Amino acid sequence: RLVAGGERAGKSRWTGQEVHDWCWASRDGEIWIVGPTYDLARGDFLHALTVAATTGILVPGSQSVPAQGQCQFTTVNNVKVITRTSKDPETLASIAPIGIAMAEAAQQSLEVYLRLRGRVAERRGPIVLSGTFEGSLGWYPELWQRWQADNPDEGRSFSIPTWSNRAIYPGGRQDPEIL
Repeated sequence: RLVAGGERAGKSRWTGQEVHDWCWASRDGEIWIVGPTYDLARGDFLHALTVAATTGILVPGSQSVPAQGQCQFTTVNNVKVITRTSKDPETLASIAPIGIAMAEAAQQSLEVYLRLRGRVAERRGPIVLSGTFEGSLGWYPELWQRWQADNPDEGRSFSIPTWSNRAIYPGGRQDPEIL
């Protein structure tokens, strides 16, 4: 699945919820949240961590959230959620994650996306991509367009407009800040 949307639309919250749902449905493995940098993966990770703590699936004390660098937590199902960076795509190796979330996917290369698809293939794991079209490297909006209809990848794409985030824009489309 691919979700594109405006700034502050709620894409990271959506991704965090997806990761949480995978944690419930899985046992024994890793879920990666991959960003162009660790900092750009952090928001999606923090949403997943918050939901995991709220629902009781988080192993108490298992979270590591340093000011900089890699973050991780472990669930009661022995699933480790870990942030990774795609700065050097060749380091996205060694194991077959049970799921991958690409944070700020449009800022990452097609090579990274293809490498990540290869990583989840062994375990038939899901992959989700989220980000804005702004600053896109070109492949991301093309994939979004292709996934709007039936396609060989069996992918689906969605849009979340900025104004749909009622927590930030209580007036929705008519919110003064949006207008």
